[in-house]
Amino acid sequence: MTRSEGRAGTIMHNLYTLTALTGRDADANRTVIVFGVEARQRPLVVALVAAVPGLVMTLVLWPALGEFAVLVLPTIVLAALVLVEARVRTGLRHRTYQALLDRGRSDAGKFFLCGREIDPGQRELTILQTACIPNPELSTAQSRNGEPR
Repeated sequence: MTRSEGRAGTIMHNLYTLTALTGRDADANRTVIVFGVEARQRPLVVALVAAVPGLVMTLVLWPALGEFAVLVLPTIVLAALVLVEARVRTGLRHRTYQALLDRGRSDAGKFFLCGREIDPGQRELTILQTACIPNPELSTAQSRNGEPR
């Protein structure tokens, strides 16, 4: 670490921000070197994991498609990279797979009452009641004051 002279001959140490190395988005820029090629870690792991089912699908489709089955592997790897690495352009800018999961779990268009789903088109009559019992002393006191019951 280098030192620099401050006012009145004091020694001041240089300060460095570590937010890029330890912050919330620190993993996004981590790189690894594989076979002499530097690549970001997350996309590399996603591509390697997606290559396994892609290779299986290529082998399964080889008898039916012939040489064209070779295109299945890069297609599956590319689809996995888009799902995991790309972000949606609206809202909270989640990753694509998170937005799809949220959309599937969404309760949009449903009505809930006390934790149970209800049908708003239901034609059943319901009587609403007060949640407490009226106090007889209060009602007699109101009638003495001239207020209506």
